[in-house]
Amino acid sequence: MGPGRGGGRRRRVGRSAPGPAPALAPAPALAPPPTLPRRQDRGSGTVLAVGLVGVLATLLVAGLLVAAVAVAGQRARTAADLAALAVAGRALEGADAAKACLAGGHVAGLHDAAVVSCTVRTDAQGLPRATVEVRTEVAGTPWRATARSAAGGIPADR
Repeated sequence: MGPGRGGGRRRRVGRSAPGPAPALAPAPALAPPPTLPRRQDRGSGTVLAVGLVGVLATLLVAGLLVAAVAVAGQRARTAADLAALAVAGRALEGADAAKACLAGGHVAGLHDAAVVSCTVRTDAQGLPRATVEVRTEVAGTPWRATARSAAGGIPADR
C-alpha cells in the first residue's frame, strides 16, 4: 500500500488532536438594547381617517353648493331671456307694458323664476325694447340668483 491509501491513520494538518477544546476568553457581556419609550399615539390612524373623511365631506358639500349656484344662475339667465322675448313679443303685438310684463311673468314662472322688474320702452324707430330681471332660488339654500335680459324688435333697415 502506498502513501495515503491505506491502513494507517493520517494526521491532518491544522487540526488539533482530539480532546477538550482550548478555553476561550469569555465574551464581554452585552448590554441589552436600549428600550424606547412606548409611543403614545396608538389609535392615531383612526383619528386621521376620521379627519380625512371630514375634510372630504366638506369639500363635497362645497362642490355641491357651487354646482347648485351655477345651475340656478343658468336657470335665471334662461328665464330672463325667455321672459324678455315674451315681453317684447307682446309689446310688438300692440299690448301695453303691463300686459306685456304679465306675459313675461308667466314665462318666468314656468321656469321657477319670478320677475323682479320689467320695463318696456320704445326705441328711436318706434320698436319696443323690453328689459326683464328675474330671481330664482338656489336649491337647498336661502340664496337667490338673479339675471337681467333685454329683447326688442329688429329695425327694418337691417
